[in-house]
Amino acid sequence: MFFLFSLLFACQDYTVAGIEKRQADILVYPDHIDFGHLLSGIESTSQAFIVANTGDEDLNIFAPNLVAGTDRFGLELEDDSYLVAAGELLEFTVTYIPETFESNGGYITIISDDEDEPEMLVTLEGYGDAPVMSVSPLEFDYGD
Repeated sequence: MFFLFSLLFACQDYTVAGIEKRQADILVYPDHIDFGHLLSGIESTSQAFIVANTGDEDLNIFAPNLVAGTDRFGLELEDDSYLVAAGELLEFTVTYIPETFESNGGYITIISDDEDEPEMLVTLEGYGDAPVMSVSPLEFDYGD
């Protein structure tokens, strides 16, 4: 009997631990979008960023807010708020359309109910190259 009792309580090389459930956790990627140099008045481009929930609870976010000094950047939104389920992600598209020789910057704020990171930023930059100038017609015949 003593032998069984000592086997039960003498050696404990392991512990039992529970799995801790994580709250909603926001991840935004990328946190910087560089549109590069585009020909003004001719080229435009779009890039996407994602908002992911790496936690175990649902994540609520308000519609991302674009803050820029010009209207060269655009953000496509469908709703005022979004629900991101655990392990899921949302993709948002940002456009850049330069109009003249210029450099532009801005940022997008994402507000959520993540307890340790309630606000995230995505910074934006883009450049317009060459002044806009069009000549029409390209050739002109003045005659004699």
